Amino acid sequence: HSLQRKFALRAWCLIFVFVSMGFKLYLFVLTLGAIIKVRCQYTVTDSLVHEKGRCVTYGLSENNIHYNVYNGQAKELTDSEAITLLEEVCPMFQNQPVCCDDAQVTLFASKIKMAANLLKHCASCWANFRTLLCQEMCSPDQSTFMEILETYPAYYNGVLAARSFRTSVTEEYAVKLFDSCKDVTMFGMKAIGLICADMDCTYESLLTELGDNSSHAPFYTEYHVGDSRTNMITPLEPDVLTHCWEPSLQCEEACACEDCPAACDSEETVSKKKKKKKKGTSKMPTRCQYTVADSLVHEKGRCVTYGLSENNIHYNVYNGQAKELTDSEAIAVLEEVCPIFQNQALCCNTTQISSLTTRLI
Repeated sequence: HSLQRKFALRAWCLIFVFVSMGFKLYLFVLTLGAIIKVRCQYTVTDSLVHEKGRCVTYGLSENNIHYNVYNGQAKELTDSEAITLLEEVCPMFQNQPVCCDDAQVTLFASKIKMAANLLKHCASCWANFRTLLCQEMCSPDQSTFMEILETYPAYYNGVLAARSFRTSVTEEYAVKLFDSCKDVTMFGMKAIGLICADMDCTYESLLTELGDNSSHAPFYTEYHVGDSRTNMITPLEPDVLTHCWEPSLQCEEACACEDCPAACDSEETVSKKKKKKKKGTSKMPTRCQYTVADSLVHEKGRCVTYGLSENNIHYNVYNGQAKELTDSEAIAVLEEVCPIFQNQALCCNTTQISSLTTRLI
Protein backbone atom coordinates (compact mmCIF):
# COMPACT_ATOMS: atom_id res chain seq x y z
CA HIS A 1 0.00 0.00 0.00
CA SER A 2 2.89 2.37 0.79
CA LEU A 3 4.36 1.70 -2.70
CA GLN A 4 0.99 2.35 -4.34
CA ARG A 5 0.68 5.66 -2.51
CA LYS A 6 4.14 6.68 -3.75
CA PHE A 7 3.24 5.85 -7.37
CA ALA A 8 -0.07 7.69 -7.04
CA LEU A 9 1.67 10.75 -5.56
CA ARG A 10 4.24 10.78 -8.38
CA ALA A 11 1.47 10.41 -10.97
CA TRP A 12 -0.38 13.39 -9.54
CA CYS A 13 2.87 15.41 -9.51
CA LEU A 14 3.46 14.62 -13.19
CA ILE A 15 -0.12 15.52 -14.05
CA PHE A 16 0.26 18.82 -12.15
CA VAL A 17 3.54 19.61 -13.98
CA PHE A 18 2.01 18.89 -17.40
CA VAL A 19 -1.13 20.87 -16.63
CA SER A 20 0.96 23.77 -15.30
CA MET A 21 3.18 23.72 -18.39
CA GLY A 22 0.11 23.57 -20.61
CA PHE A 23 -1.45 26.53 -18.82
CA LYS A 24 1.78 28.53 -19.16
CA LEU A 25 1.92 27.63 -22.84
CA TYR A 26 -1.70 28.76 -23.18
CA LEU A 27 -0.86 32.06 -21.50
CA PHE A 28 2.15 32.47 -23.79
CA VAL A 29 -0.01 31.91 -26.86
CA LEU A 30 -2.58 34.42 -25.61
CA THR A 31 0.11 36.99 -24.89
CA LEU A 32 1.73 36.45 -28.27
CA GLY A 33 -1.67 36.79 -29.92
CA ALA A 34 -2.32 40.04 -28.07
CA ILE A 35 1.07 41.39 -29.12
CA ILE A 36 0.44 40.44 -32.74
CA LYS A 37 -3.02 42.01 -32.56
CA VAL A 38 -1.64 45.26 -31.15
CA ARG A 39 1.12 45.38 -33.74
CA CYS A 40 -1.43 44.81 -36.50
CA GLN A 41 -3.59 47.73 -35.46
CA TYR A 42 -1.41 50.01 -37.51
CA THR A 43 0.96 50.01 -40.43
CA VAL A 44 3.45 52.55 -41.68
CA THR A 45 2.23 54.48 -44.71
CA ASP A 46 5.09 55.89 -46.79
CA SER A 47 3.82 55.62 -50.36
CA LEU A 48 1.63 58.74 -50.61
CA VAL A 49 2.08 61.39 -53.28
CA HIS A 50 3.06 64.79 -51.86
CA GLU A 51 2.21 67.78 -54.07
CA LYS A 52 0.07 70.92 -54.10
CA GLY A 53 -3.67 70.40 -54.36
CA ARG A 54 -3.46 66.89 -52.92
CA CYS A 55 -4.66 65.59 -49.53
CA VAL A 56 -3.42 62.92 -47.13
CA THR A 57 -6.78 62.62 -45.35
CA TYR A 58 -10.42 63.30 -46.14
CA GLY A 59 -13.55 62.43 -44.19
CA LEU A 60 -14.15 60.60 -40.92
CA SER A 61 -13.89 56.87 -40.32
CA GLU A 62 -16.93 54.83 -39.34
CA ASN A 63 -16.44 55.70 -35.66
CA ASN A 64 -16.55 59.44 -36.50
CA ILE A 65 -13.25 60.02 -34.71
CA HIS A 66 -10.31 59.25 -36.97
CA TYR A 67 -9.54 60.76 -40.36
CA ASN A 68 -9.64 58.54 -43.43
CA VAL A 69 -6.51 58.20 -45.52
CA TYR A 70 -7.10 59.90 -48.88
CA ASN A 71 -4.38 60.92 -51.32
CA GLY A 72 -6.59 62.47 -53.99
CA GLN A 73 -7.39 66.06 -54.96
CA ALA A 74 -9.03 68.56 -52.60
CA LYS A 75 -12.82 68.83 -52.97
CA GLU A 76 -15.48 71.54 -52.77
CA LEU A 77 -17.83 71.54 -49.77
CA THR A 78 -21.47 71.14 -50.81
CA ASP A 79 -23.45 71.46 -47.56
CA SER A 80 -24.47 75.10 -46.90
CA GLU A 81 -24.22 74.75 -43.11
CA ALA A 82 -20.72 73.28 -43.36
CA ILE A 83 -19.69 76.06 -45.74
CA THR A 84 -20.91 78.65 -43.23
CA LEU A 85 -19.11 76.89 -40.37
CA LEU A 86 -15.88 76.75 -42.37
CA GLU A 87 -16.13 80.49 -43.01
CA GLU A 88 -16.41 81.02 -39.26
CA VAL A 89 -13.72 78.67 -37.91
CA CYS A 90 -11.31 78.51 -40.87
CA PRO A 91 -11.94 81.68 -42.93
CA MET A 92 -8.65 81.26 -44.80
CA PHE A 93 -10.17 78.36 -46.75
CA GLN A 94 -13.54 79.78 -47.80
CA ASN A 95 -14.52 79.55 -51.46
CA GLN A 96 -11.96 76.93 -52.43
CA PRO A 97 -11.54 73.13 -52.53
CA VAL A 98 -10.44 71.62 -49.20
CA CYS A 99 -9.22 68.34 -47.72
CA CYS A 100 -12.07 68.07 -45.19
CA ASP A 101 -15.71 67.13 -45.63
CA ASP A 102 -18.92 68.41 -44.03
CA ALA A 103 -18.74 66.04 -41.04
CA GLN A 104 -15.13 67.01 -40.24
CA VAL A 105 -15.94 70.72 -40.28
CA THR A 106 -18.96 70.22 -38.01
CA LEU A 107 -16.98 68.09 -35.55
CA PHE A 108 -14.03 70.51 -35.58
CA ALA A 109 -16.28 73.51 -34.86
CA SER A 110 -17.68 71.75 -31.77
CA LYS A 111 -14.31 70.48 -30.49
CA ILE A 112 -12.43 73.76 -30.82
CA LYS A 113 -14.76 75.63 -28.47
CA MET A 114 -12.64 74.90 -25.38
CA ALA A 115 -9.54 76.48 -26.92
CA ALA A 116 -11.70 79.34 -28.20
CA ASN A 117 -12.90 80.09 -24.67
CA LEU A 118 -9.28 80.49 -23.55
CA LEU A 119 -7.89 82.44 -26.48
CA LYS A 120 -10.69 84.03 -28.50
CA HIS A 121 -10.69 87.28 -26.54
CA CYS A 122 -7.25 87.95 -28.03
CA ALA A 123 -7.86 87.98 -31.79
CA SER A 124 -4.29 87.62 -33.09
CA CYS A 125 -3.48 84.73 -30.75
CA TRP A 126 -6.72 82.94 -31.57
CA ALA A 127 -6.27 83.46 -35.31
CA ASN A 128 -2.74 82.06 -35.24
CA PHE A 129 -3.67 79.12 -33.02
CA ARG A 130 -6.65 77.98 -35.06
CA THR A 131 -4.70 78.50 -38.32
CA LEU A 132 -2.41 75.60 -37.43
CA LEU A 133 -5.35 73.29 -36.68
CA CYS A 134 -7.27 74.43 -39.76
CA GLN A 135 -4.24 73.88 -41.99
CA GLU A 136 -3.86 70.32 -40.71
CA MET A 137 -7.53 69.49 -41.19
CA CYS A 138 -8.54 71.31 -44.36
CA SER A 139 -5.61 72.75 -46.32
CA PRO A 140 -5.92 71.90 -50.03
CA ASP A 141 -2.12 71.52 -49.97
CA GLN A 142 -2.21 69.19 -46.97
CA SER A 143 0.18 66.65 -48.48
CA THR A 144 2.96 69.23 -48.93
CA PHE A 145 3.57 69.52 -45.17
CA MET A 146 1.92 66.43 -43.65
CA GLU A 147 2.85 62.75 -43.65
CA ILE A 148 0.91 59.76 -42.34
CA LEU A 149 3.13 57.63 -40.14
CA GLU A 150 0.69 54.89 -39.09
CA THR A 151 -2.81 53.73 -39.91
CA TYR A 152 -5.51 51.61 -38.32
CA PRO A 153 -7.00 48.67 -40.23
CA ALA A 154 -9.76 49.46 -42.72
CA TYR A 155 -12.88 50.63 -40.86
CA TYR A 156 -15.41 51.30 -43.56
CA ASN A 157 -15.58 50.21 -47.20
CA GLY A 158 -11.93 49.18 -47.06
CA VAL A 159 -10.69 52.71 -46.25
CA LEU A 160 -7.74 53.05 -43.88
CA ALA A 161 -7.91 55.48 -40.94
CA ALA A 162 -4.89 57.55 -39.91
CA ARG A 163 -3.39 56.77 -36.50
CA SER A 164 -0.47 59.21 -36.42
CA PHE A 165 0.92 62.08 -38.47
CA ARG A 166 4.05 64.13 -38.90
CA THR A 167 3.44 67.84 -39.52
CA SER A 168 6.42 69.93 -40.63
CA VAL A 169 6.52 73.63 -39.71
CA THR A 170 9.27 76.22 -39.95
CA GLU A 171 10.92 77.32 -36.72
CA GLU A 172 9.97 80.93 -37.50
CA TYR A 173 6.31 79.95 -37.71
CA ALA A 174 6.43 77.94 -34.47
CA VAL A 175 8.07 80.84 -32.61
CA LYS A 176 5.64 83.43 -34.00
CA LEU A 177 2.66 81.26 -33.10
CA PHE A 178 3.89 80.91 -29.53
CA ASP A 179 4.91 84.57 -29.16
CA SER A 180 1.48 85.81 -30.23
CA CYS A 181 -0.14 83.84 -27.37
CA LYS A 182 2.44 83.75 -24.59
CA ASP A 183 1.23 86.94 -22.85
CA VAL A 184 -2.51 86.24 -23.07
CA THR A 185 -4.04 85.74 -19.63
CA MET A 186 -7.14 83.97 -18.38
CA PHE A 187 -8.26 84.27 -14.74
CA GLY A 188 -4.87 85.74 -13.89
CA MET A 189 -2.94 82.83 -15.45
CA LYS A 190 -1.20 82.35 -18.76
CA ALA A 191 -3.78 80.87 -21.11
CA ILE A 192 -1.09 79.13 -23.14
CA GLY A 193 0.12 77.44 -19.93
CA LEU A 194 -3.34 75.93 -19.43
CA ILE A 195 -3.23 74.44 -22.93
CA CYS A 196 0.38 73.40 -22.48
CA ALA A 197 -0.31 71.88 -19.04
CA ASP A 198 2.83 73.71 -17.92
CA MET A 199 3.13 77.35 -16.89
CA ASP A 200 6.75 77.30 -18.11
CA CYS A 201 5.48 76.48 -21.60
CA THR A 202 7.72 76.85 -24.68
CA TYR A 203 6.83 76.49 -28.33
CA GLU A 204 8.34 72.99 -28.29
CA SER A 205 6.25 71.84 -25.32
CA LEU A 206 3.15 73.52 -26.78
CA LEU A 207 3.45 71.56 -30.03
CA THR A 208 4.20 68.37 -28.11
CA GLU A 209 1.04 68.82 -26.04
CA LEU A 210 -1.08 69.64 -29.09
CA GLY A 211 0.13 66.48 -30.79
CA ASP A 212 -0.48 64.21 -27.80
CA ASN A 213 -3.58 62.14 -28.59
CA SER A 214 -4.06 61.24 -24.94
CA SER A 215 -5.18 64.77 -24.13
CA HIS A 216 -6.31 66.81 -27.14
CA ALA A 217 -6.55 64.93 -30.43
CA PRO A 218 -7.98 61.59 -31.65
CA PHE A 219 -4.61 60.85 -33.24
CA TYR A 220 -0.97 61.48 -32.47
CA THR A 221 0.91 64.24 -34.32
CA GLU A 222 4.68 64.50 -34.34
CA TYR A 223 5.71 68.07 -35.12
CA HIS A 224 8.93 68.48 -37.06
CA VAL A 225 10.23 72.02 -36.58
CA GLY A 226 12.89 73.34 -38.94
CA ASP A 227 14.06 72.77 -42.48
CA SER A 228 12.53 70.15 -44.74
CA ARG A 229 13.49 66.56 -44.02
CA THR A 230 12.82 65.51 -47.61
CA ASN A 231 12.32 67.22 -50.97
CA MET A 232 8.68 65.99 -50.96
CA ILE A 233 7.78 68.04 -47.86
CA THR A 234 7.75 71.84 -47.51
CA PRO A 235 7.44 73.03 -43.88
CA LEU A 236 4.25 74.98 -43.20
CA GLU A 237 4.59 78.76 -42.84
CA PRO A 238 1.22 80.52 -43.18
CA ASP A 239 0.67 84.21 -42.45
CA VAL A 240 0.78 84.87 -38.72
CA LEU A 241 0.83 87.86 -36.39
CA THR A 242 3.64 88.02 -33.87
CA HIS A 243 2.16 90.25 -31.16
CA CYS A 244 -0.95 89.89 -29.06
CA TRP A 245 -1.68 93.61 -29.51
CA GLU A 246 -2.12 93.23 -33.27
CA PRO A 247 -5.60 92.77 -34.77
CA SER A 248 -6.18 89.54 -36.67
CA LEU A 249 -5.83 89.35 -40.43
CA GLN A 250 -9.62 89.61 -40.54
CA CYS A 251 -9.22 92.91 -38.61
CA GLU A 252 -10.90 91.59 -35.47
CA GLU A 253 -10.09 93.75 -32.47
CA ALA A 254 -6.72 93.34 -30.80
CA CYS A 255 -6.22 92.28 -27.17
CA ALA A 256 -6.86 94.72 -24.36
CA CYS A 257 -4.38 95.47 -21.58
CA GLU A 258 -6.13 93.06 -19.23
CA ASP A 259 -5.29 90.12 -21.51
CA CYS A 260 -2.07 91.34 -23.07
CA PRO A 261 0.47 93.48 -21.17
CA ALA A 262 2.15 94.42 -24.46
CA ALA A 263 -1.08 96.13 -25.55
CA CYS A 264 -0.76 98.80 -22.86
CA ASP A 265 1.19 102.03 -23.28
CA SER A 266 3.89 102.35 -20.65
CA GLU A 267 2.25 105.33 -18.91
CA GLU A 268 -1.10 103.56 -18.73
CA THR A 269 0.57 100.43 -17.38
CA VAL A 270 2.11 102.44 -14.55
CA SER A 271 -1.21 104.17 -13.90
CA LYS A 272 -2.98 100.81 -13.86
CA LYS A 273 -0.65 99.54 -11.17
CA LYS A 274 -1.47 102.58 -9.05
CA LYS A 275 -5.22 102.45 -9.76
CA LYS A 276 -6.36 98.92 -10.39
CA LYS A 277 -9.77 100.07 -11.48
CA LYS A 278 -8.38 102.05 -14.40
CA LYS A 279 -8.25 100.09 -17.61
CA GLY A 280 -5.62 100.64 -20.28
CA THR A 281 -6.33 101.00 -23.94
CA SER A 282 -5.24 98.61 -26.61
CA LYS A 283 -3.21 99.49 -29.65
CA MET A 284 -5.07 99.32 -32.93
CA PRO A 285 -3.01 99.92 -36.06
CA THR A 286 -4.76 102.30 -38.44
CA ARG A 287 -4.23 99.85 -41.31
CA CYS A 288 -6.65 97.43 -39.70
CA GLN A 289 -9.36 99.84 -38.64
CA TYR A 290 -10.42 99.75 -42.25
CA THR A 291 -8.89 98.83 -45.58
CA VAL A 292 -10.02 99.87 -49.02
CA ALA A 293 -10.92 96.96 -51.27
CA ASP A 294 -10.21 98.17 -54.79
CA SER A 295 -9.74 94.87 -56.57
CA LEU A 296 -13.31 93.56 -56.46
CA VAL A 297 -15.25 92.65 -59.58
CA HIS A 298 -18.46 94.65 -59.95
CA GLU A 299 -21.09 93.01 -62.15
CA LYS A 300 -24.60 91.58 -61.96
CA GLY A 301 -24.99 88.37 -59.97
CA ARG A 302 -21.81 89.00 -57.97
CA CYS A 303 -21.56 89.88 -54.25
CA VAL A 304 -19.20 92.03 -52.22
CA THR A 305 -20.17 90.40 -48.91
CA TYR A 306 -21.56 87.06 -47.77
CA GLY A 307 -21.92 85.64 -44.26
CA LEU A 308 -20.95 87.02 -40.86
CA SER A 309 -17.48 87.22 -39.35
CA GLU A 310 -16.56 85.13 -36.32
CA ASN A 311 -17.97 87.75 -33.93
CA ASN A 312 -21.37 87.58 -35.73
CA ILE A 313 -21.32 91.33 -36.26
CA HIS A 314 -19.38 92.22 -39.39
CA TYR A 315 -20.03 90.96 -42.91
CA ASN A 316 -17.36 88.84 -44.60
CA VAL A 317 -15.92 90.13 -47.85
CA TYR A 318 -16.96 87.80 -50.67
CA ASN A 319 -16.74 88.60 -54.37
CA GLY A 320 -18.22 85.40 -55.75
CA GLN A 321 -21.60 84.59 -57.23
CA ALA A 322 -24.84 84.88 -55.27
CA LYS A 323 -25.97 81.61 -53.66
CA GLU A 324 -29.28 79.84 -53.15
CA LEU A 325 -30.60 79.45 -49.60
CA THR A 326 -31.11 75.81 -48.62
CA ASP A 327 -32.42 76.10 -45.06
CA SER A 328 -36.25 75.95 -45.10
CA GLU A 329 -36.66 78.16 -41.99
CA ALA A 330 -34.36 80.84 -43.44
CA ILE A 331 -36.29 80.74 -46.73
CA ALA A 332 -39.57 81.25 -44.85
CA VAL A 333 -38.11 84.14 -42.83
CA LEU A 334 -36.75 85.77 -45.98
CA GLU A 335 -40.18 85.62 -47.59
CA GLU A 336 -41.52 87.56 -44.59
CA VAL A 337 -38.85 90.22 -44.12
CA CYS A 338 -37.46 90.56 -47.67
CA PRO A 339 -40.16 89.21 -50.01
CA ILE A 340 -38.55 90.92 -53.02
CA PHE A 341 -35.75 88.34 -52.97
CA GLN A 342 -37.66 85.09 -52.64
CA ASN A 343 -36.92 82.27 -55.07
CA GLN A 344 -33.55 83.62 -56.24
CA ALA A 345 -29.84 83.47 -55.45
CA LEU A 346 -28.69 85.89 -52.74
CA CYS A 347 -25.66 87.56 -51.21
CA CYS A 348 -26.67 86.66 -47.64
CA ASN A 349 -26.72 83.38 -45.75
CA THR A 350 -28.89 81.83 -43.05
CA THR A 351 -27.01 83.48 -40.16
CA GLN A 352 -27.34 86.95 -41.69
CA ILE A 353 -31.09 86.53 -42.17
CA SER A 354 -31.52 85.42 -38.54
CA SER A 355 -29.48 88.41 -37.38
CA LEU A 356 -31.53 90.79 -39.51
CA THR A 357 -34.79 89.36 -38.18
CA THR A 358 -33.60 89.84 -34.58
CA ARG A 359 -32.74 93.49 -35.21
CA LEU A 360 -36.02 94.20 -37.01
CA ILE A 361 -38.01 92.72 -34.14
